[in-house]
Amino acid sequence: MQQSSDILYAKQQLQNWGYWCHQIITQGLNFSSISIEGQLMVSKGVIIKSTAPMKLPTNHHAEIINQVVTKLGKSHPQLARVLHIHYVMDKSSTVKIRHMKTSKKTYYQHLQQAHTWVSQQLKIIT
Repeated sequence: MQQSSDILYAKQQLQNWGYWCHQIITQGLNFSSISIEGQLMVSKGVIIKSTAPMKLPTNHHAEIINQVVTKLGKSHPQLARVLHIHYVMDKSSTVKIRHMKTSKKTYYQHLQQAHTWVSQQLKIIT
């Protein structure tokens, strides 16, 4: 099944958004993406916590997608949830589907509907 360029563009933007969200969750809010043991190994036993405020990453395109996903959540919360799980959660597809508490078929149907909705919204915005 060939996907339209609009859908492919929406998927690329959603991947960018998911990466941006993941950065904020794991680093921007001072949560580490690796364990304390991992940090000790990387830093050779020295961990220094800064008291300086952290600058959250900015990404104009990701912020636009975030607004679109937020808008989707108001009218179709399940579709917005599947986007969050699919693009932000750094887990296997099986774990993501289990987290949605739905069948694999329903998961991918919701994901396809969400891609179409986001694609349509991006055409309106740009």
